Amino acid sequence: MSQKKIVIYLIRSPYHKKFSGNSYEEDYLKIKQLKFYQVPFIDFKNFPLANSDFSDLQHLNYKGASKLSKSFNRLLKNGLLKSANKQELINAEILCLSK
Repeated sequence: MSQKKIVIYLIRSPYHKKFSGNSYEEDYLKIKQLKFYQVPFIDFKNFPLANSDFSDLQHLNYKGASKLSKSFNRLLKNGLLKSANKQELINAEILCLSK
């Protein structure tokens, strides 16, 4: 937290299952732990989206962005940022959407 009480979050948006970045997951998590361990992490990597929700393997199109934004907004309204375990709330949302 900064002197002005501004909290910074790392947010990972979903990317396509065929994205080659998946092969770097272990390295990514090590770097995150070493350099950003104090920064809250909000991970939407596993957010359920169809192929048609992506503009390419790394980016959402307007349909995918709309789906993610609506879920993120719902989570924020339900106290995501005040939650002690943010990822549990996100994972529960993902589980509900995956049914």
